[in-house]
Amino acid sequence: MKQEEKTRQSIEEILSAATQEFAEKGYDNAVLNNICRNNAISKGKLFHHFKGKDDLFLACCRYIAELFIAHISNFSPDENKTFQENLHDYFVHRILFFRRKKGSIDILWVIVKNDIPRFRKEISELHDECKRFNAENLRAVMSRSLYAPDINHLSSVVRAFYIAQSYVALSCVSNNPIYLLPQPQQSRLFDELALIMDCVMDIFLFGIYADREELPVRMTIDRERAKEIFANL
Repeated sequence: MKQEEKTRQSIEEILSAATQEFAEKGYDNAVLNNICRNNAISKGKLFHHFKGKDDLFLACCRYIAELFIAHISNFSPDENKTFQENLHDYFVHRILFFRRKKGSIDILWVIVKNDIPRFRKEISELHDECKRFNAENLRAVMSRSLYAPDINHLSSVVRAFYIAQSYVALSCVSNNPIYLLPQPQQSRLFDELALIMDCVMDIFLFGIYADREELPVRMTIDRERAKEIFANL
């Protein structure tokens, strides 16, 4: 194995371990010694690649943001599906990333909130980049779906999707890091979050559709189950 590849693997090993520590404990309570001890990473190895806690935290945020952008950029809408159906599929595609990468939804929520003053500038840049790719994906969904709003409503759709997914993310991380839950509970929670997203977007979209003469085909939603979920939030 070439040295360059070994270095890449070492950095990724540290970032994956640190992501879980920051996701579970938050920035303030995360401890570098825990990252090393719990993952068989020597301090020398960690400090060879990162200057300290601040440097590692920002690196984790960049690492997750870049992986997330790469993941959502792989989504391709189905031109035979309605706009709502493709929105649902796009959201489920995003969820796949959270399920596969431990701690990722917590780190992305840190990027969305951007409430740590010392990192505000750097995290704001990451947030802007994530939002830009999300807007491009939503543009593709709008242009390649049946019964989509006119493209001049793109900013409204982007804003609605952003508000809805932020609410879903908040619901997801408000108690314990989701990846610490048993697998069946994780699956059930993600299914519930997808249904919530469908309902919230349905509410937003049919305000947007109000100026259309024809009534678009609406996605079938289990509204009774949605009411139960909302009641428990």
